[in-house]
Order: sequence, then C-alpha cells, then structure tokens
Amino acid sequence: MGIEYKEGIEPGQVIDLNQFKRKDNTKRFGERFKHPEKYLPMLKERMVGVSERVNEEFGEFLDEKGRIIMVGEEVDKDKESIVDKEEEWAEREGLEPEESRRRKEKNKAHITELALTVAFDKFLGDDFIVARASDYDDYKNGVDQVIIDKKTGAVVCGLDEVISQFKNNEAPIKDVKTKEKLEKGGSRVKYGATIQEGKLVRQSLKNIPTFYIAIGTEELNELLVALEKNENEISEVEMNLFNKLMASLDRQYKKADKMRLNPNLKNNLDKFRGSLDKIKSRDYNIAK
Repeated sequence: MGIEYKEGIEPGQVIDLNQFKRKDNTKRFGERFKHPEKYLPMLKERMVGVSERVNEEFGEFLDEKGRIIMVGEEVDKDKESIVDKEEEWAEREGLEPEESRRRKEKNKAHITELALTVAFDKFLGDDFIVARASDYDDYKNGVDQVIIDKKTGAVVCGLDEVISQFKNNEAPIKDVKTKEKLEKGGSRVKYGATIQEGKLVRQSLKNIPTFYIAIGTEELNELLVALEKNENEISEVEMNLFNKLMASLDRQYKKADKMRLNPNLKNNLDKFRGSLDKIKSRDYNIAK
C-alpha cells in the first residue's frame, strides 16, 4: 500500500513539525500553569488556616487537613476499616500502602477536593462551616464535603467532587448515582454535626441531600492559580466558577424536588433551597 501524504505536503519536502503541535492553552495570568501537585503545599497551608478558624469558633472539630475529627465509641473500629480499605486499594495497585497514599495525595481528584474546599470557604466561611468529611464517611458513604449553616444548624448538603471530561462539565454517571442515592433516602454521615444555640453538637446525620460538583481540568488549573494569587480576596475567575457551580446545584435541586422522596430528605432538601438562595443573594467583593 502506498504512503498517503497530508494534503499540501509533497514527497521529499522538509516538514516543520511545530505546525502540528497543540496550541498552548495553558497561558493564564501571565504565567504557565504548574502541574496541579505543585500547588499542594499552598493548599495544605490554606486548609490549616480553615481548620484553625473553625476550631477557634466551635472547638476541636476539624483536623489540619480540614477533615471532621472522628470521635465516639466506634472510632477505633472505623479507623481499622479505613486502614483495611487503603490496604485493599494498595494491593490492587501493586503498591505498598504508604506509596499508595502518597500517590493518592498527588491525584488530581484529591487536589480538586482541596481546592474547592478552600474556595468554598472563601465564599461561605462567614455563614457556613465548610468541612471535608471524615475518611470513614468519604470511603463508606461517598461524601467529600459537609456544609453546615452556622445560624440554623442545618446541614445544607453533602458534596461529591469530580473532574469532568465533558466541555459543559457534565458528569452523566454522577447524575445517575445522585438520583439513585436520593431515591434511597439520601446520604448518611456518621461523623457529622449541627449547631444548637451557637454551639457545635456532634451527631450522626441521615437523609442528607448529596449533590456533585463537576469541574474541568482547565478550570481546575485556573482556580489553583487564582487561589495562589488571592488568599483573601475573591478573583473574577473564582467568582465565575462559583456561579457555574451554584447554577449546577440549582439544576440538581430542581430535579430532586420533582422526585418522590423520603419525608425527612424532603425536609432537608427544603432547607438546602433556603441556604442556596442565601448563598446566591449575597454580595461578594471581587478583587480588581
């Protein structure tokens, strides 16, 4: 079979390979994106700040990673189940558990969870506790974040983050799983909390509406750069992304509201609606 030449190219012609290179879309804010894991030190530092601020207000609730600290009679048993699960994953990967944990820390999904927790705290921290769920609830119940209304004590929702491969940041599989979870009565958070008379009260939570947050790789990169450049102020990049995520939660809420749901879940869903309206109606100061 003869060789087929690309249109416009003649046999023997010297070809400039630069014309076939992908267009560099990584230039933003006057610099190239780093690899996402390069932002880990910054994200860890910010997460410590989030935890310290929440703990100062409500007592020892979050660890330095922003996760809810597990307390109670079954902690030892549940911590063993966490170790068992991590060893199972490591064996499947053909790695030692410690190496598996190091790789997971650098995983884009983990970095996305940290970045969105830090970003949400910037937007919501005055009125809500934005906490990463305990490892147990992450592994067992599929909840990445828990958002608690400081005024009402309502657990607004659980969030499950995902990197979307679609241009419109949809996540069809998560749509299906979210629907299935709602049909089964919502999520359970064993290590949760509420606010009563201004004080944090630890308790297990049931029938919690859990939605997903989908973000594209390029948006993640832009968010990481923005977080590094603006620790306290909200940038236009962050504002635009936050509005998109709130619009996604609004769409998911509307779908859920049309379903026949467990009465307790429906009640919690109504609370979510009120909190979402409060979040969307706030004025946010955008950095110039």
